[in-house]
Amino acid sequence: MADPSEAARATQPRAGARNAARVRTGEERLSELERALQAARIGTFDWDTDEDRLVFSGSAAELFGAEGSLPGKPAELLHRVHPADRAPAFQAVNRALHEAGRSFAHVEYRVQGDDGALRWLRAEGRILRSADGRPRRMVGTLCDVSERKALESQLLRSQRMESV
Repeated sequence: MADPSEAARATQPRAGARNAARVRTGEERLSELERALQAARIGTFDWDTDEDRLVFSGSAAELFGAEGSLPGKPAELLHRVHPADRAPAFQAVNRALHEAGRSFAHVEYRVQGDDGALRWLRAEGRILRSADGRPRRMVGTLCDVSERKALESQLLRSQRMESV
């Protein structure tokens, strides 16, 4: 009769190979997801509110029009937001973080890219809270809504012209 420990060792390399294949598959899935988000022009963010640290997906920098990576602190990122939109965007996020029971934040604002072009972004974030209700993290998406904003502006101009 074979030693049971030898049989167990004999199957370990195969189990290890299966686990490695699962890890590779997981990494491939993440890579596919990142490519899909880039194709849809959607970026992601993860804001650790305790550490005041932001982490962005690679496509988020492109949405901001940044030539390099984005800063890891919200205060450092604020300079990219159009001056007229800074206070309203900050207030909307702050209100969402501090209203009891609120779990989502939505805000639209203009950003100026390194190339000087203005873009409209929409941020959608889910607020994750501790057991005592304190905001701990906000995770979410960024999407370029510049086309929609341009069409809305055209529609408003058209409606004003019709009313004259």
